[in-house]
Amino acid sequence: MEGGKTLLEVEKGKVKIESLEKLGKDLKEGLYKIGVVEGKEVEAVGHTAERTFKFEIDGNEYELGPGEAAKILIEKEGSLMQASFLNEDEEGVVKNIIGGKKISQELGDIKEKKIKLISVEGREEGKEEIGINVNVKGKLVTIGRGLAEKVWVKKI
Repeated sequence: MEGGKTLLEVEKGKVKIESLEKLGKDLKEGLYKIGVVEGKEVEAVGHTAERTFKFEIDGNEYELGPGEAAKILIEKEGSLMQASFLNEDEEGVVKNIIGGKKISQELGDIKEKKIKLISVEGREEGKEEIGINVNVKGKLVTIGRGLAEKVWVKKI
C-alpha cells in the first residue's frame, strides 16, 4: 500500500487503520470485536516481547504464545477482553476466538468454558518483537505478529 506501513512496522504513535484486505472474514470479524476496523484511529504504544502464557481451560493446561493468547476473547466481570490481559490466578469465560482455525484445532471447542491464567514466563524485554500493543478507545489490545503484518496503517 503506497505511503503506508504494516502495523508491526510502527514503533509508537497514532495511526489510522487503512486496510484489512489481506485478512479473511473471520479475522476481520474478530478484530472488529476489539475495535480494530478500517478508518479507525488507534495509538501504537509498543511492541510485545516473547512470553509463554500457561492457561487452565476446562481442567486442561495449555501453553500459548502472546499472539495465540490475544486471539482468545473472554468475558470477565461483564467486559470483553483478550486472555493475554488476565493477571495470574484470574479467571474469565471464553466468548470467542479471533480467526482461530489453528488455535481452535489445538484447543478444541472452548467457547463458554472457564479459563484461568496460571503463569506467564519470559517477560524479559529486548527479545524478538512478536506483536504490538495498541490503544483503542482507551483500551489496550495486543495484535500478534501474523495479524499485525497484514494490517496496513498510515501515520497521522
